[in-house]
Amino acid sequence: MDISDPVRVHLFFTQSAAATALRRALGPSAADRLVEFDAFVPHLRSAADVTATDALLQCRGDAGAPRVISEFVSARAEHPRELALASVVTTVDALTLWDMLVAPALYRRRNPEASLVATATQIEHAAVVVFTEWTSLAVDDLHLLVSLVGQLNPAATVVLLGADAPLVLDRHGFDVAESSLNRAGWKHVLSGTFAPRSVHARVSTFRYQNLRPFHPGRLAALFDAGPESPVGANVIRAVGFCQFASRPHTVVLWDQCATELQFAALHTDTGAHTEESLAFGQDIAFFGVDRDPAQLQDVLDACILDDDEFLAGPAGWTALPDPLPRRGT
Repeated sequence: MDISDPVRVHLFFTQSAAATALRRALGPSAADRLVEFDAFVPHLRSAADVTATDALLQCRGDAGAPRVISEFVSARAEHPRELALASVVTTVDALTLWDMLVAPALYRRRNPEASLVATATQIEHAAVVVFTEWTSLAVDDLHLLVSLVGQLNPAATVVLLGADAPLVLDRHGFDVAESSLNRAGWKHVLSGTFAPRSVHARVSTFRYQNLRPFHPGRLAALFDAGPESPVGANVIRAVGFCQFASRPHTVVLWDQCATELQFAALHTDTGAHTEESLAFGQDIAFFGVDRDPAQLQDVLDACILDDDEFLAGPAGWTALPDPLPRRGT
């Protein structure tokens, strides 16, 4: 190999139930070269030599894909060799993914440490999504599951892996880091460029927008209903930007997969103009199965500040009870 040629790096996100099938599909010569991503990054940062034509990196199952890809991009910038992110491959066990997305309450009781949000990001940022054990699903259920993956990541190539079929690595050498970070369906919904390759009668996509902030107490009451909450039941994925009235200077990321919901502060204005609100309202993409978008609109609108509350302004909003979780907020 010419030393000037870029090293092709392949990132693998693999559900534990699909690991054996993936190794079989890669074949022993490739499977034996899988290296843990967390061990490879320090190797890059130390400027140690990378001699392989193709570096195959296995990422942790609970790792969020954007963080992994960004960490790789940062580490390779410090290395003397050129490294191209040639592919991001997410391999899922069809039955496991079905339980995660369609029966999440039962799945989380059986797998309390599993991160549904991490799995969603791994699908959203993959160039290729590989299904194993897909013949275990009914044809209609498989169609629904493939459609959901196509909503989460409209640009992904979906591979239904056969029992003895090989998985061929993409060796074009083009770098897909930037495109992988911008594949997520929710980003396209919010930018008005959402165009899924296929549609399903049971799957809906809904963009919720409202310029007023949420009343934190009323929003929290929705989630108190647990899996039967109107914003939890049949919601497969919801991501976007929101504002809680009690935190008027903070833009919050609403990051949800099924019954797992995370709120994270993206930016807080700590400047002198504390009487002015930095964030303005809500812009959230929802993906659901058998969901009525109009009903979801009504449920969320009921959590928005009413006229009297809104006129109180940020000084009055901060006195509202706020039982919502905080992460960086």
